[in-house]
Amino acid sequence: MTFEEVAPFEGLPPSSDYIPDDNEQRYIDRVEWLNDHPKWHRGTAFPHKSFNSDAFFLFDLGVVILDEPVAGLGAAPKVGTLPTLGVLDTITKKAKNDTLFTNVGYGLNKVLPFLEGTTTIVAVTSFGLSPNCTGVDGAYRVDEADDLTWLADVLAGNP
Repeated sequence: MTFEEVAPFEGLPPSSDYIPDDNEQRYIDRVEWLNDHPKWHRGTAFPHKSFNSDAFFLFDLGVVILDEPVAGLGAAPKVGTLPTLGVLDTITKKAKNDTLFTNVGYGLNKVLPFLEGTTTIVAVTSFGLSPNCTGVDGAYRVDEADDLTWLADVLAGNP
């Protein structure tokens, strides 16, 4: 994982060097490359235990817990806070049309859709219908009881 505005991929061995049948060496070379670059940070991924790719719109949530703290992150805007239960349900009537969200990045590249003016993460990007992210996209809200319970369990070390 990186916290750079633009991911530093310079020098990453290209996949074309390993086509058609050398995925094992590609993995070895890329792990070595990532380990040699201090702007990339190791972590452990925890996908939601009920995630099913055939029903991705349910439980499309995951967490990466870094192996070591990253110096210099500070608070916002790089680190978000979890929402309160049902916070999106409190946005009603005219406010529903006037409330803005800052959607930064896409999917696993940078999952930080904030309620504008806050560091509250209210959803994660779930899907996009165009290959270049210019079409219809969907977000998975994280202010529901089951998701907040799962997130609390993961953050407490009980995935």
